[in-house]
Amino acid sequence: GSRRTDPVPGAAPIGAEECRVCHEAIAGHETMASYHSNCEACHGGGSLHAESEAVGDIRNPSSADCLSCHTPGRDTHLQWGVGQHSQAGLICSDCHNPHSTKRQNLRVAETSSFPDMDTTSQLCVECHADVGTRFRYPTHHPVAEGGMTCTACHDPHEDARVRPGDQNQLCAGCHQDMMGPWIYEHPPATEDCQICHDPHGSVTNDMLVTVQPVMCISCHSVNDQFHHLAIGPGIQTNAPITG
Repeated sequence: GSRRTDPVPGAAPIGAEECRVCHEAIAGHETMASYHSNCEACHGGGSLHAESEAVGDIRNPSSADCLSCHTPGRDTHLQWGVGQHSQAGLICSDCHNPHSTKRQNLRVAETSSFPDMDTTSQLCVECHADVGTRFRYPTHHPVAEGGMTCTACHDPHEDARVRPGDQNQLCAGCHQDMMGPWIYEHPPATEDCQICHDPHGSVTNDMLVTVQPVMCISCHSVNDQFHHLAIGPGIQTNAPITG
């Protein structure tokens, strides 16, 4: 459909009843909030569109139109203007359908290869297909199975770069037992869980970004007093290793 969001010059109001002559599927939408039932409050004057029936002769509300009521001061919209979705050129109606009577007016994915996934996450992976693929990896968060949702960790309206707290704040919400305090801290783990784990999915155990022992020796050199003694699985010797 059309993504025209700028006003149509010369279009005059004609009233919502005139709109429903053609748009019968929208009839009854007044059971939702009254401001959504007034077609021209969001679409502008419909006189030219009623005559031509051309999609270019009617506007769709921009994100600014939506935010004039759903004010930026609300917690869910505070960072929308600087968020990644906004910066990528998305508008509210790419994810929300103001004509829908479903919860939060969310659009429904036309088709999905994840029948057990919640409808919100199905909508996310329509664009984020690379992430959807990783939900099929051997170890992953149970989004594909409907055990949790994308929005359990992500707020689609925010800018993740300015999220309060450190990188581990989201993980700590569920994995409190991994947050310590420990007598011997592993500094990278206290900084960011994602140094070792891929939250969307991995082909290795425990969602590790790579297999053991490569995971450890990618940071810790084996050229030290203890590890150089190992010459095979379960075998150690005090004799020096020679080439």
